Amino acid sequence: MDKKSQDYAKSYKEHIENLEVLDDYAHFNGLTTLFQQVIMKDNIKTGKIDKSSPIFFRNYMIEGEVSPYVLRNEHLKRQVDYLGNKYFSLRDHALVNYVSIVDVTKTSFVLNVVMIDNKKYNRKLHHDDFIVDKNELKKNMKVAKEKQNE
Repeated sequence: MDKKSQDYAKSYKEHIENLEVLDDYAHFNGLTTLFQQVIMKDNIKTGKIDKSSPIFFRNYMIEGEVSPYVLRNEHLKRQVDYLGNKYFSLRDHALVNYVSIVDVTKTSFVLNVVMIDNKKYNRKLHHDDFIVDKNELKKNMKVAKEKQNE
């Protein structure tokens, strides 16, 4: 057990160091913070790990060397996808045709949602060090859904 604990601590430390390198490259702390506050709490459980989760770095839609801007956008987009999967039903997902992230600043971004009727909704959302506020996202997605049902 002691050996396993030491291996875990070593792997954890190396992983955090790698995330910090990526965060430094992208000029934010989003990857490290997301891993420590969300992934470790909600996704890493004893037994089985769902490796298809959108917030795992391996599932980011990037390839090769990307600019910090692209990495930050993809980081926010993956969180929106993750939170959408977690807090909205499959039926609600069926109403959404497309989601994109634009106009990213140090404190906010614009979420574009295109519904199945091709109506487009834009919402300015805030983030805390590139961590999406789940309550603000849920509230804004609920508004888009309600407008869709009108």
